[in-house]
Amino acid sequence: MKKISFLFGLAIVMFTTTIGYAQDNMAKPEGLKIGDKAPDFTIKNSANEVFSLSKALKKSPVVLVFYRGQWCPFCNKQLSQLNDSLSQIKAKGATVVAISPEVEENIAKTVEK
Repeated sequence: MKKISFLFGLAIVMFTTTIGYAQDNMAKPEGLKIGDKAPDFTIKNSANEVFSLSKALKKSPVVLVFYRGQWCPFCNKQLSQLNDSLSQIKAKGATVVAISPEVEENIAKTVEK
């Protein structure tokens, strides 16, 4: 069975709010849109090796997937379906990378599944 590369780490986004500050006055974060370039990052993978997006992109296109955790049935279904398509993605020359805020032992459970 082919495996999807898992990265673990905790992306912390801090939102500061002030009591009485109207929510509609707060800046709303915007995600990436189709065709946008993802910012470069470096993180350790499930094998405790350093992964760099810019280095991976020099080798092949990257399909970046965000995975909430092994506790999420929707995420598990998405990964299962993605795994079913992995050979087609690889045939196009791309690499699949899943990023999760999960703790290391739970990532190991997911990789095992």
